[in-house]
Amino acid sequence: MKKIKITLKELKIKELYEFYLQYGFDHTVGDIAHMMKIERKTFYNRYQSKEHSIEMVLGYEHRRLNEVFRQRFEYCNHSVEEMVILIWCLLQYYQERRLFFMYVVE
Repeated sequence: MKKIKITLKELKIKELYEFYLQYGFDHTVGDIAHMMKIERKTFYNRYQSKEHSIEMVLGYEHRRLNEVFRQRFEYCNHSVEEMVILIWCLLQYYQERRLFFMYVVE
């Protein structure tokens, strides 16, 4: 198995990602800090605001998804293969309930 080096900052973003994945976005900063067992001040030192924390989490998820696609596309010889793999990856991703960042615009 390939080992991946991760920085402390990335680890904290991953922890926040796991929190949002489990509990969703509909919480106050105080609730989030309490459930993550950190102080509100620590939350603001790490993420600046709730909106910024969500941007960081979505960026983390985007990079992760890009890496999955990049690894899969390495072995493709044709663009049709790439499309099939892309669709398959998205279906797998959806079935694993990792598409948690759906928003309702009012």
